[in-house]
Amino acid sequence: MLRMRHKTPNGGVTEMKSLAVVIFIVGFLSSVIVSFDSIKPPVRTSELASVAATGVDLEAEIAAFLNDVRSPGFTSAQCVELLGKTTTRLQKATPQDFAPTREMQIQYRQNGARYVRDLFQAKLVLRDRLRDLVLAQQMTPQCISASRELFRVARYLEDLIGEYALNLPKFNAQRKVSPFTGGEPYILTNPKFGGLKFKSGDVVMTRGTAFTSAAIARLGNNDASFSHLAMIYVDPNTGVITPIEALIETGSYNANVREWLNDGKVRAMVFRHRDSSLAAWAAQMMKDEVASYRARTGENIPYDAGLDVRDPSKLFCSELVSHAYDLATGRTGTVPMYQSSLTPKNPYFMNRLGVRVAQTFLPMDIESDPQFELVAEWRDYSQMAMIHMHDAVLTAIFNWIDNGNYVFHDGAYTRTKSEVVYSLRRWPLFSSLLKDKVPKALSADQMSLIQSLDRTSELLFAQLTVANEAQVKATGQYLTINQMLDVLERYRRDDWAKNGPLRQNFSP
Repeated sequence: MLRMRHKTPNGGVTEMKSLAVVIFIVGFLSSVIVSFDSIKPPVRTSELASVAATGVDLEAEIAAFLNDVRSPGFTSAQCVELLGKTTTRLQKATPQDFAPTREMQIQYRQNGARYVRDLFQAKLVLRDRLRDLVLAQQMTPQCISASRELFRVARYLEDLIGEYALNLPKFNAQRKVSPFTGGEPYILTNPKFGGLKFKSGDVVMTRGTAFTSAAIARLGNNDASFSHLAMIYVDPNTGVITPIEALIETGSYNANVREWLNDGKVRAMVFRHRDSSLAAWAAQMMKDEVASYRARTGENIPYDAGLDVRDPSKLFCSELVSHAYDLATGRTGTVPMYQSSLTPKNPYFMNRLGVRVAQTFLPMDIESDPQFELVAEWRDYSQMAMIHMHDAVLTAIFNWIDNGNYVFHDGAYTRTKSEVVYSLRRWPLFSSLLKDKVPKALSADQMSLIQSLDRTSELLFAQLTVANEAQVKATGQYLTINQMLDVLERYRRDDWAKNGPLRQNFSP
């Protein structure tokens, strides 16, 4: 049974709105974009039929995109209009729509790595044009939102094409690809920088394998593919690399680079501030502040579970980066240029998480910040199918919370365990035993929420895993996100029919 409870006025049953989510979008801008609007327009059947009949010439689509974006007439309004039109045409496309024949599937396997590289290069061009709009003071919130959706969906397309090129690499939880290795299509680099070599001040955006990572990526009004930021310091004398980051479990600390590289990353992007001197100074200042706080107090700078960038006495991962630039410039709010909005339809999850702000700096905001250049992007393709399932699970859960009035039913055991552990953390002996396992930044209720989120997510993930394996066996293709959401919605309806609104919970 679902470890969530459906709350309705007067005990009635509220029918959930359909989960209309953009799934597999083919092509780029002319054929791979999602709208920033919350209400998605219908797809014209005739257009989809035409695509399915011929398959998408991705090279031609990318060329058309570059032509449109490089046009002198490219404006914020044109950007938004173009994204909306493409979404109308292809928001429900599937892998069969861009490779409907065996010949085209072979073509995509042969050329997939190049297609992924070309999509990456097209994103670089788009980022440059977005910066032009900012410099011309023509940028709008709608265009920023649309660009965030574009980057996310284009990345999903890159994942799927890369999987084609690599013949669906097998998932292996114990054997992951080392970050920033593997060649194309695993790692893609900006030709401007001649490869990847970390510099002081670099900001690294990453994604892990925990369900909480998928949840963090979905906190903002725009969904994202990433959940964490870290800052890089490179000693000018020794060349030693020190990542600086803030974790829920530890607070802010100067990490060991080897341990940091191998902490379970499955996606990573490297961004570099256009002012290299400022970036290096920001990294130096942040590294010194973290070390100084540790020397004075014997502890790390506390983690900011409330995601409030206005209070630097506690820092969350993105806030650490913004605080570094505040220290370096003597001003506040210089990074990022555009923050994310946090305005869910149902604030239940945010309230229990302790988030009381309407705007904050989420990791994905660095990707749409024109002050930074994209240096490299890396992913472990053997983990992408799992990550897509995680994304689908958390998308479904948040949709059920927002549209179906669901809440987590923690259960007596979960609540009691969280209360006991929370109390034990205050005793020195037990605190030392629980070190790095139980975050001091979280209250008992927050810990209970995360435990319930994990348990519910694990259950839904198990349902998707079975369905995904059956799909691969039958068709040779992974489930699309849309198909995953359909599987989860059927499970929710079946659970409702069997257990009703008051018994939708799991025993620990």
